[in-house]
Amino acid sequence: MEKLFEIAGNVWATWDTEAIKLFRGIDEKLFDKLNCNPIQLLEEISDEKFADLENNEQFLKKTERIYDRFIAYLEKKSTEIDPQKIIAYLSMEYGLHESLPIYSGGLGILSGDHLKASSDAGLPLVAFGLLYRFGYFRQKIENGEQKEYFVENDWETKMVFPLEDENGDDLIISLFNGKIKVKIWQIDVGNVPLYLFDTNLPENSEKTKTITDYLYVSNREMRLLQEIVIAFGTFELMKIFNVKPDIYHLNEGHSAFIIIRRLQHLINDEKMSFEQAMQKIRKNTIFTTHTPVPAGNESFQMELVEQYLADEIKKIGMNFNEFKKYAIVPNDENNFSLGALAIRFSKYINGVSQLHAKVSRKMWNPLFQNTSIEKTPIIGITNGVHTKTWVTPQIQKLYQNNIFKSSDKEIENAHQSAKKKLFNFIQQNDNFTLNENFLTIGFARRFATYKRANLILSDEQLLLKLLNHKKYPVQFVFAGKAHPADENGKKLLKTLTDFSKKHNLENRFIFLENYDMSSGKLLVQGVDVWLNTPIKPKEASGTSGMKAGMNGVLNLSILDGWWAECSKATNGWAITAGENFENAEIRDQKDAEQIYHLLENQIMPMYYENRKKWNKMMRNSIQDVTQNFNMQRMLSKYTEKFYRNCLEN
Repeated sequence: MEKLFEIAGNVWATWDTEAIKLFRGIDEKLFDKLNCNPIQLLEEISDEKFADLENNEQFLKKTERIYDRFIAYLEKKSTEIDPQKIIAYLSMEYGLHESLPIYSGGLGILSGDHLKASSDAGLPLVAFGLLYRFGYFRQKIENGEQKEYFVENDWETKMVFPLEDENGDDLIISLFNGKIKVKIWQIDVGNVPLYLFDTNLPENSEKTKTITDYLYVSNREMRLLQEIVIAFGTFELMKIFNVKPDIYHLNEGHSAFIIIRRLQHLINDEKMSFEQAMQKIRKNTIFTTHTPVPAGNESFQMELVEQYLADEIKKIGMNFNEFKKYAIVPNDENNFSLGALAIRFSKYINGVSQLHAKVSRKMWNPLFQNTSIEKTPIIGITNGVHTKTWVTPQIQKLYQNNIFKSSDKEIENAHQSAKKKLFNFIQQNDNFTLNENFLTIGFARRFATYKRANLILSDEQLLLKLLNHKKYPVQFVFAGKAHPADENGKKLLKTLTDFSKKHNLENRFIFLENYDMSSGKLLVQGVDVWLNTPIKPKEASGTSGMKAGMNGVLNLSILDGWWAECSKATNGWAITAGENFENAEIRDQKDAEQIYHLLENQIMPMYYENRKKWNKMMRNSIQDVTQNFNMQRMLSKYTEKFYRNCLEN
C-alpha cells in the first residue's frame, strides 16, 4: 500500500490511463466527487475499504504492475540533452490538474503541459512558481451575472508536500534581509520537480502573509511583490541546493527580476563587469512571450519598482536611474517593463505561434536599434498539447492504431461516449439537459472582449432560426471567466445568458459556470464543433482548439494563432470574411455572416446528412492536429532552437 501512496503523490497518476482506472476503481463516486484527487481519495475511504484493498490479491498485483511501470518511467533520461544539466523554468501559474487550483487559464495550462511533456521526454527541467492560498476565483452565475468567490486551499489533501531542511523542519528562506519569509513546497510532475513559494506564515507581517494569496491580484504593489518573490525565491532556493542552472527559461515578464539576482552574483561573486555579466546572462536565458498586445505585458510604475528594488540594484554598482533604461520601452519613460527587461537580457526569444512571432517582432522592434522588423530576433515556436492529459483514451487508441483505419462506427462510438460524459456532467453540475443527438457547438475560454464571445449574437433572428431548425437542430455550450476587474468582459458574458433567458433557450443555448480544467477537458472532448472568434491577430496561440481537434472536434475558427498553421478545407472551417476590414463594426458583421453561412449551408447539413464525410473530417482533424501540435513536437523545437544552443554557449 506504500507503493499506492507513492503513485498517488505524483501528478503522473492523473494522466496515466491505468493509474486513473486503478484509483477510480477504489470508489468511483468518491473519486469523481473529490475532483479525481488520488491523495484525498486514499485519505477519505473508510478503514474497512482500506483493509479490503490490503487483502485484495488482484488489486495488489495491479498496483505492483503500475508501480513497476511508474518507477521505470521516472528513471527515463533524455537522449537530446545531457541529463546532468539543469533547465530552470519559471511561470506565474501551472495548470496540472483540477485538484491543484494554482492556475487561471492559457499560460498555466501551457506551463503544466510543458512540465508533463518534459517529464515524458526525461528532460532535466526544474520548475518554480507560487503556491496560492486562494488561487484564482470560483465563478457563480446569479441572474445571468458573474459573481466571484474564493475558497481557501487545503494543501494537506493535495499532491503537494512541504520541503524539509536537514533537521526535518519546514524549509524556510528569507528575502529582503528577513523581511519576507517564504515556505517551500514541492509538486512532483512525473520526474520534474515543481517548487512553489508560500508567504502565508505566522512569522510574516499581516501584509507580507497575503503576498501569495491570489493569482493575478489586481493590486499593483501586491503583484510586484509576487513577482519579486518568484524571482528572488528561485535564486535563493538554488543557492541552498548548491545548484547553478545551465538554462533559465522565463515565461512572460513575471519572473524577470531574477536577472537582478543573477547580476548581483556574477558581479560580486564571480567578479565580472556589468557588461560581462549581461553577456553571460544573455547566453543562457530564454524568454517566451505569450501575449500579442502591449497591455498584456507586465509593467509597473517606476516609483513602485524603485521603492522595493533600488537597494538591490545598488548591489550591482548602479543606481536605479542608471539601471532603469534596460526596462524602458521607447516613448514610455514612466513604466518599468518586465518584458523589455527580459528581452534585453535574453539571447533566445520566441512567440507561441508563427503569426504571434510576426506580431511580436513588430511590437518589440523598438528595443533593437538599427534592426528591421523582419530581422528582429524573435522566432515562432508554436505551442503544443500534452495528449495524454487532454485526449480521451478511446481516441488515443484509434490514433495509435492508425486513425485512417478506424471504422465509422469506431470513431462515432468514441466521440459519442465523450459527448455522453460531458452531457451527464452538465446535467449534474448545472442542471441543463442537452440532447445527445443534436449538433453541439462549444465556446470555452477567458471572457476578454477581443475574444468576441457574443459575435454569434450579431443577428439574433438568424441565430434563433438556426437554433430552432426543424431538420438540423443545433445547441450551444459556453463557458469561461471574465477577470474580476474586467467589467466589459462580464457584460459580454451577461449578453449570452440574457439571450438564452429572453428566448427560453435554457436547454439549447447554455452557459456553464466555473470553467476549470475538469469541465474544459470534457468540453474539448465532447462537443462536435469548437468555435473560436478572436480579433485577428490578438490570439497568440489558442491551445483549446488544438485539444478539441485532437479529439475529433472540428474547429470553426478565425484564422489566428495556431489555426493559421493547421486549417485546411478537410479538417475544419476558417472564418476569414472580416479580416481585411479596419472598421470594427463591418469586420464583426462580416465574420458573423460567414459563421451563420457556414453553419446553415455546410456544417449543419453535413452533420445530419453526410456522416461519412463528417467522420472523414474528424479523422483528418485528429491526424493533422495530433501529429503537428503535440507537446513533444514543441519541446523538440525548444531543444533544437534554444536549449542545445544555450548549453553550447
